[in-house]
Amino acid sequence: MKSQSAAVLLAALLLGACASPQPPVGQDREPQRIAARSGTTQGSVWQRLRRQLRLADQEHPRIQEERTELSRKPRYIQQVSARAQPFLHYILSEMDSRDLPAELAVIPMIESGYRPDAVSPGQAAGLWQIQPGTARVLGLRMDRWYDGRKSVPEATDAALDYLERLHEQFDGDWLLALAAYNAGAGTVQKAIERNRRAGKPTDFWNLSLPAHTREYVPRIIALSQIIAAPDSYGVKLTELANVPYLVPVDIGPGVNLSAAAEIAGISAEQLLAYNPALKSGVTPPQEPAQLLLPKPSAEQLQARAAELSRQSAVASLPADHAIAPAAGDDQRRYTVRRGDTLGAIAERHGVSSQELADWNGLRRGTPLRPGQQLVILVQPPRSG
Repeated sequence: MKSQSAAVLLAALLLGACASPQPPVGQDREPQRIAARSGTTQGSVWQRLRRQLRLADQEHPRIQEERTELSRKPRYIQQVSARAQPFLHYILSEMDSRDLPAELAVIPMIESGYRPDAVSPGQAAGLWQIQPGTARVLGLRMDRWYDGRKSVPEATDAALDYLERLHEQFDGDWLLALAAYNAGAGTVQKAIERNRRAGKPTDFWNLSLPAHTREYVPRIIALSQIIAAPDSYGVKLTELANVPYLVPVDIGPGVNLSAAAEIAGISAEQLLAYNPALKSGVTPPQEPAQLLLPKPSAEQLQARAAELSRQSAVASLPADHAIAPAAGDDQRRYTVRRGDTLGAIAERHGVSSQELADWNGLRRGTPLRPGQQLVILVQPPRSG
């Protein structure tokens, strides 16, 4: 994405650090396809990726330079390949359904090191390092409870939509589309127009683009070439089976994620690593959600779903007329009194009226009724 963050992340790779009413969270872009779409199960994910490469047969001195630099960092490439395990099968399946080149699956290796929780200094986030403004244009949900840029299914669909749009805008030239993903379509278009006026070629290799973009595109091709023949470059990729790794589990609103993790038999940290789009330690209080979990954990959580519901229901009951702890102290409930307004309640609890409205699915200025229950989020204290 267009930002200084892309340059920072690219440098880290080289240096070898050895929209309308919202549908249920996580369901609007069909993450169940992670479980349903498996493609061929023969061989490894890397073999599948190699079969789908279309741009890696190109050669250019700048590709050679990037390939030389990357081949000096075999340990880092192996680490990134390991981090891709939960997500790469899904991404390749999405590309299959769209008939896209597998080189696009290399973008998260360059952008985020396949960390769905990555956030850059410029506030780009997720595997695909999507900026807030771009996320809004692409229809990704971002609110107090949820950041769709960190949802692997949603962000992948949005990023691929964007790349397809750029591919069409630049007349089917994937190198220009990749450059525009990094530098912005306007920057690439202006470079093309300058060359056209000067009577110069308008292909990627002849454009005057920012330095980080001139490195970015050949680096994607170079890394794809290394993945195509890792032994030739002394690189060992972590073996990844060509089967879905994560399975979606439907859960209710206001579920304590720590409780869900305990029932699933994994740590809360592991659960959040697969579901970093959920920001507040609980699922949004007004709607169901989906969790993505490794298959054994997903089956365990599904088998004990009733137990999780009972825990959540008990945790969310108010202890008295005012606010009371709920869901592991991550959220509290307030019972509206006669004369209360949204702004007055928000001020009393040290939050903004817009936040309070968002948490409860209300519009600012909505009249409240006595006895109405409002959720108030309480940030847990940060450790360390």
